[in-house]
Amino acid sequence: MEDSINLFLGSHRLLVWLVGGFIIIGPFIVMFMRDYFNPYEKAQRKDNRERKEHELKLQIQKNLKSAKENEEKIKKEQQDILERKQRIKEEEIIKYKQLRKEIETMPIYKRWRQDVFKKCGNKCQMCGINTNMEIHHDPSFYMLLKQNNINSTEKAFECKQLWNVENGEVLCKECHSKMESSENRQSLSLGNNH
Repeated sequence: MEDSINLFLGSHRLLVWLVGGFIIIGPFIVMFMRDYFNPYEKAQRKDNRERKEHELKLQIQKNLKSAKENEEKIKKEQQDILERKQRIKEEEIIKYKQLRKEIETMPIYKRWRQDVFKKCGNKCQMCGINTNMEIHHDPSFYMLLKQNNINSTEKAFECKQLWNVENGEVLCKECHSKMESSENRQSLSLGNNH
């Protein structure tokens, strides 16, 4: 009999605990069940989810469009920079050619040429022939102007390195065309750079 009383009291305690728990948690469960299974709430949740997905897709499309526009803008800027560099280089070449022509008409240049021919014996210093002779600056005429920041005939006149006979040698046209400065001249379209 004692066992049945303990069983009754144990069951009773369990029942009290369950009922008490339901009283505390029950309203929340009821609200959850009501909201979760409520067709209106369910439709609203679905609408919210679809709206968020749609907003996310729109944001992704906007970001992709913006990234593509930025990429195109960067490419355009890079192209503009390349074109500006090319124009600057072309202007530099034109200025160099003009300055070179002016320097080559100077009496000091003509005297320097004659002295280099005299020093080299009027023959090519590479192959020894004495036809189609040209004067070669070493370092190149272009580099001498650039290194010494020569941008006028006045500065050219004052540059001792430009007129140093030891910086010149006589080469035939064929040997002169094999020189590195000749290759640079052809690649830059600089004309007669020696």
